[in-house]
Amino acid sequence: PALQIGSFPLWSMPLVMEEKFKMPPGYHVKPINASDQQIDSLWEESSKLYGCSVLRNTLSLPWKTSHGNYQLSGIYKNGELKGMVAAVAKLKDKQWLICDMMTSDADETLTATIQAACNGALEYKAALKPGEELQKVAILSTPLIERSIALLGFKKDNYKFPMLVHLLDPALTKKQVAPERWYASAND
Repeated sequence: PALQIGSFPLWSMPLVMEEKFKMPPGYHVKPINASDQQIDSLWEESSKLYGCSVLRNTLSLPWKTSHGNYQLSGIYKNGELKGMVAAVAKLKDKQWLICDMMTSDADETLTATIQAACNGALEYKAALKPGEELQKVAILSTPLIERSIALLGFKKDNYKFPMLVHLLDPALTKKQVAPERWYASAND
């Protein structure tokens, strides 16, 4: 009775883009280190967009992204960090997987952050060795993310990430920790 089961769909977009997405006015993207102190402020903003989330700050993010060749990008608007995304090439699956993502809002910045991740996939694809390939960009979709990715051309893929919530504190209700209230990413 203390368990809840749910799932999040994988959405993907074929990586056939000829050109990168044009970032909205005022936005620019540059690499960011997982221990950059600006991430803690962004985490404070981003964590308010969901009811539940795995911790993504400078204490946890360096460890989470140390288990693969993650590309971390900071998304800045007028010089201020407004988004961060960690993505990794899964060459066995021929996909660029968008994982940890934080944004200051669920609108323009969220879309710009996903665009930045897709642009990173194009850059990575251009540098692949012969015989290696990326065919798609993929992301675990939450209800909050779904509108942005649909507008960018993502479609539901044939995969679902299972989610199991084990309620340990009887003071919490099932509704408070329902799977649809979570932000989860493919590397959680």
